[in-house]
Amino acid sequence: ILGTVAIATVGLSLLLLKGLGVAAVALAMLISIGAGSLVLTRMAAGMCGIGTFRLIRESLQGLWIPFFLTAAVAVAFARFVRIANWLEVMGSCAVIGLVYLISFYFTTRRSEERDLIRQLLGVAKPAKD
Repeated sequence: ILGTVAIATVGLSLLLLKGLGVAAVALAMLISIGAGSLVLTRMAAGMCGIGTFRLIRESLQGLWIPFFLTAAVAVAFARFVRIANWLEVMGSCAVIGLVYLISFYFTTRRSEERDLIRQLLGVAKPAKD
């Protein structure tokens, strides 16, 4: 499936490149990776013995607050911060990623996800009473 996605991406890019320019590559990736993701999700749901929409709904359950907070910060950066070079682009991406991790840390119910975020941020696990 992943090989098919890669071939489809290259094929679509070449097909759309003359009319859309560099944006064709982004559009081709969006289409082929999106389609490949749907196929993989359908296969995973079948392997788990549940419906595709139920799998998607349960997978996304704790991600809405971090998603909207991250989107709001990204929009604020795009609207109010003048970014003039690649270093500033990387810095803004780091801030936005940090907002996602912190908001996800405080909204997730799964301890293993909190442990992963602590590990990514280099923060020690709090001592138990």
